[in-house]
Amino acid sequence: MVKAVAQEVKAEVQAAVTNAVGEATGVDVGVATDVLGARKKGGTAQQNKKDGTRREQEAKKDLQAAHPEGSVQSEQYLRDKDGKIARDPVTGEARRIDNVVIQDGKAVRAQETTSMTADKRAQTQKEERIRESGGTMVRDRETRDLVDFKDVQTEMDRRD
Repeated sequence: MVKAVAQEVKAEVQAAVTNAVGEATGVDVGVATDVLGARKKGGTAQQNKKDGTRREQEAKKDLQAAHPEGSVQSEQYLRDKDGKIARDPVTGEARRIDNVVIQDGKAVRAQETTSMTADKRAQTQKEERIRESGGTMVRDRETRDLVDFKDVQTEMDRRD
């Protein structure tokens, strides 16, 4: 029990520090985490970006195959009921979901694609805060309609 609480506190402290560094430097927290991870493994930021783009393209292709009648839309901002981009009340940052599947006017699936090792806790916490403060919509790029997103949980798709 004590160990579990200690791990939870450690995760919260790490997320807070990462968010603070991101705010102070203007660097996207997820990108900074991935870049640091690439450097620790002997990689480069450019290679990490290239790998990330490849993973996202593969994920989009897989989603299109799984939902042939749907529209797989990349980099969808969470929005409020008025269609404005919703912001995290803590960091002031917005949140884009890597891929959202919209079918028959409804959001049916959402996916965040990442590496096997990237720490996405801070990003997940930011998304939760945005949703709690009313950021529960996305805009269908084909119809321009707002689509309710509150009952769709973002899946974490980890790939090499």
